[in-house]
Amino acid sequence: MLKGTRLVAGTAIAVALAMTWLLGTSDAAGPLAAVKTTNASKLSEDLYDGLRGTSLLESSVFSKRGEYLGRVRNAIISRDGQIEHLVVEGGGPLMVPEFVFRVPWNRLGLPVHTGALIADLSDTGAREYGLFLDPKASKNETDGFQMNRLIGDYARLQTGQGFGYVTDLVFSPTGKMMAVLVARDKQAGGGTIAFPYPDKMENWSPSMSYYGLPYITAEQANQAGMAVKMRAFSDTKS
Repeated sequence: MLKGTRLVAGTAIAVALAMTWLLGTSDAAGPLAAVKTTNASKLSEDLYDGLRGTSLLESSVFSKRGEYLGRVRNAIISRDGQIEHLVVEGGGPLMVPEFVFRVPWNRLGLPVHTGALIADLSDTGAREYGLFLDPKASKNETDGFQMNRLIGDYARLQTGQGFGYVTDLVFSPTGKMMAVLVARDKQAGGGTIAFPYPDKMENWSPSMSYYGLPYITAEQANQAGMAVKMRAFSDTKS
């Protein structure tokens, strides 16, 4: 009888601990939040000096000789977050859009300044970079996704509960994604939170209909992310 009582008591304690973790109370969320908060603190050191995806989009592209090549309409990003190509819409003599082509990220002059990008291409050479990769060469390309596919997506927790809306992406000067910016619903308090972009997408795939955050509860996500002030980004300052 005593043995059975201990078994029932032990089971009750285990269930209580599991429920505490799932509900995101401070006892359970503490270790996870501590690790994620450390990542967020590292992110804060250079986040505001990063390049925002929305600033890259619509940037004008010029050749090294100063010829106008076109305007950025999209970007192709590898699964590890590295920008591989920019999709540029080029125009004719009257600046009317006539064709699209891709510009490899490694052909851009550094440092990259959003608004006006300098590509190591001539005005005629730009046409050599077609929109579609050579099938043989594409075998060596990573399975990436389009920037426009992620910006404007819903962000959800691991339970499927809605958390916010992806408003922007932040990249390092070398084109590596640093963070995903998620705006909260007004009823949830509003504000924008930056989440470090993982090296491996364990909780999200480009084929999904939303961006999956690696947290179970909103409390865990709030503790793990970094509240940001959009006007503090260097590319928004005059």
